[in-house]
Amino acid sequence: MINTDLLAGPALNDPVSFERAWRSVGYGCPLVSAEVTGRRLHDALEQQWALDSSGVLTYAPLAVSGNVRYSFDAAGPVGDRVAPGDVFVDGAPLRQEASYRVVTTSYTLTGQDGYPALGDYREPARHRRDTDSFPAYVAALGTLVAVSTGRVSVKPAPLFGPPGSEGLLVTPADPVPGLPAPVAAEEEAARDAGRRPVC
Repeated sequence: MINTDLLAGPALNDPVSFERAWRSVGYGCPLVSAEVTGRRLHDALEQQWALDSSGVLTYAPLAVSGNVRYSFDAAGPVGDRVAPGDVFVDGAPLRQEASYRVVTTSYTLTGQDGYPALGDYREPARHRRDTDSFPAYVAALGTLVAVSTGRVSVKPAPLFGPPGSEGLLVTPADPVPGLPAPVAAEEEAARDAGRRPVC
């Protein structure tokens, strides 16, 4: 669970200090590894999108390991954006009844982050706290390299309706403006309160 980006410094060989690594990750939760079924793993991926109490769509993405790939349909309804056949682990399609070992924070595994599908786990094992494990990982790795892309992809959505329908193509302003102040303030308040950000 990453709290903030671990941004590269101005120099190519800019060292990552303990403070920068510690602040970028976690809340001091223990990491837990556990077994979940492929069905539960798929359901947790679906739970990245949720409607809040006022009907606003929220998106809280899960970070997946380097051996996981999936695609989603951004235009699909909540709860039906990730087809099980579009999830791959170690290059093989996700098997709904198979057991998979996952690692996340105890907070996420117990459904506190909005992923109740993960709550049906077996054989949990507690590990170091997130705030300790990431700086240790950085120290052991020595050199950080940007993560690979392509773990998560969006299925192409049609830009236009069926033939004969009218549409309007709008070119965004250059540069694209940032979030309006009220939205940015709402995003910050949601993050500070531990809620999902507004999409």
